[in-house]
Amino acid sequence: MENKERIYDYTTLDTFLQCRRKYYWMMVRHLRPKVTSIYLIFGQHMHSALAEYYRSGLDAAITIWRETFKDREGEELRTSANGEKLLRGYAEVYRNEPFKIVEIGGKPAIEIGFVIPIGNILYAGRIDALVQWGGDLVVLEHKTTSRIDSGYFKQFNPDMQIDGYIYGAENYSGKKCFGAVVNALEVWKDVKRVSDKTKRLEDHYARNPENRNPTQLSDFASQVQRIIIDVGNCEQAGTSLGKDAFYQNKHQCRSYNSDCPYKDLCMYGESERLIESSYVVEKWEPYKEGGEE
Repeated sequence: MENKERIYDYTTLDTFLQCRRKYYWMMVRHLRPKVTSIYLIFGQHMHSALAEYYRSGLDAAITIWRETFKDREGEELRTSANGEKLLRGYAEVYRNEPFKIVEIGGKPAIEIGFVIPIGNILYAGRIDALVQWGGDLVVLEHKTTSRIDSGYFKQFNPDMQIDGYIYGAENYSGKKCFGAVVNALEVWKDVKRVSDKTKRLEDHYARNPENRNPTQLSDFASQVQRIIIDVGNCEQAGTSLGKDAFYQNKHQCRSYNSDCPYKDLCMYGESERLIESSYVVEKWEPYKEGGEE
């Protein structure tokens, strides 16, 4: 089963690889939880604020942050005040950037959405920024986290999302992309008593380069096409079998200390009452703004 006009992205493929039943609820039934994770909300708004920071400066970034991010009751870490502190600290730590934002078509290459062909399919993504770093074209990828430690950056190599950004940057710009820099920001609460173990301001921010050679990028393209064949076969079987064609990966029912947003549907059945109370119907469209984290 293949639809050459359909557009795929990292979220679509990663959801399928995580759990096919989750893919069914999200991509086939088009169900979205009414309550979005605070982790996702905070990260999305921080991305928007950083985009404004690189367009217009810190004051503009603080303004858009204050206007868009709202505190959630009971949340003590990902708060409006801590987000503003994170932005101000970022401007201080990186007041002398080692790169310049690339301009494409006379506009800064910030939050670049792309749709590119990979074989006979279309693949989409959204790049936080393209920068010129030491003469090389590099993807700048923002990540917010609650902890930066010695092992934090290991999760990005290998990583299909980073592969896709580098592959997409090359195809979008028509130039060789040296790689990506993961730009990590650690949100923190102020401590009441400072000690020798208390982190310094700069310790809440870190950057790490991720390079991919031509063989790795070629493998990424091949893997994308193979996954999409599996997606198509599964969806075709689903026309007669419904959700039973999409098996459940129970290891993903809880990860990163959070329940899967579709856990109740898998545990208690496809209840229309549950769907109506907990979800909205909204089709995933990765080529539109906000399609990817």
